[in-house]
Amino acid sequence: MNDVQQDYEKLGFTADQIEEIESGRQADVDISIYAKPEFLAIQMREIRLGLISKVEAQRYADSVYDWFQMQEIREGMEERLDIEKYACLLYTSDAA
Repeated sequence: MNDVQQDYEKLGFTADQIEEIESGRQADVDISIYAKPEFLAIQMREIRLGLISKVEAQRYADSVYDWFQMQEIREGMEERLDIEKYACLLYTSDAA
């Protein structure tokens, strides 16, 4: 573990969160968007994937969205769909 990773560990990040942060650093994306303890590692992954694919990941980089919602928003943005119709808290991943 390098010094940066140890610093994140001291801040309370879990091993899987640190792994996502490190993956973002290696991909040369702006990790400041998701290197926050309120995001689960799987949420960080969805934000990182959006940054890599050059979509406006800030649009869904909010811990109120679960990872599945983030994935749906990201994939919609990648397909250039109008995400405004479903990128809101009225629709959850567990809604029938």
